[in-house]
Amino acid sequence: MNLTPLEPGPGPCTELCTRTTELGGTVPAELRRLLDTHAAVRAWQPAATADHLARAITDGSFTAKNAGEYLDTELARPTTEPREIRGKAETIILRTFATAVRNGAGDAIVESVRPVFDKAKAGVVDASAWITPSTTAEQVIEFGPDALQAWYDLGHHHRTLEQVNGLVALFLDAFRLVARQPFMRHGSAPRAAFYVRDETVNLDSAAEALAPENNTGRGGRWLRLLTASDLTLNTPTRAAEIIAAQQAEYERLQREEYDASHPAYESA
Repeated sequence: MNLTPLEPGPGPCTELCTRTTELGGTVPAELRRLLDTHAAVRAWQPAATADHLARAITDGSFTAKNAGEYLDTELARPTTEPREIRGKAETIILRTFATAVRNGAGDAIVESVRPVFDKAKAGVVDASAWITPSTTAEQVIEFGPDALQAWYDLGHHHRTLEQVNGLVALFLDAFRLVARQPFMRHGSAPRAAFYVRDETVNLDSAAEALAPENNTGRGGRWLRLLTASDLTLNTPTRAAEIIAAQQAEYERLQREEYDASHPAYESA
């Protein structure tokens, strides 16, 4: 199932760049250029036709001798509404931005925030030696100083991973970089494809761990996800590959099931 490309508004485009920067990542130069151009288009104020005539008349360059020439020039000016011109330019810029995100800039953003993700992931993995989604603070104190430090650090790591998850949400909701497929039962399955290690991990199981209602406790959804898969960060391209592989396997099993229940007719 393919998605019709969207043309996101300026809000998601700006948010994508802001979130990337806040995570210490690098916004691709093309995206930054397009945002700067969009800002310039929004700020554009067209020169009014009347101003040209007023200046010409005031400074004496508009005379009886060339009045007809001036008026013919003004008559030939486009009559398109400024907001129409501005709107057309904005649409093209935002469409170009979205296309760039789909054609590699999204992958580049993920790679640029990977170091901060990997650091947070390592903290969650280390903490999982003592802490589970149901571990209490009292239990951690009993485990000793190392466990207690991991408990304190886990709050910071959780916040970092949630920031990364905000980027992934933009890839899914605003830019629609991956599609939900028929094999998926859980609404968060497309999101899970960004975090599982490979095609062998059941996306619906991983999605259950990532569900908002499971984002409770010190480590939230990220500790829970470790029970379903090694925690990783996939690019949009890799996430789409994982989804495609699982959809292909689903279709293969569907065909086998159909063939088994509908044996070929053999003539006598």
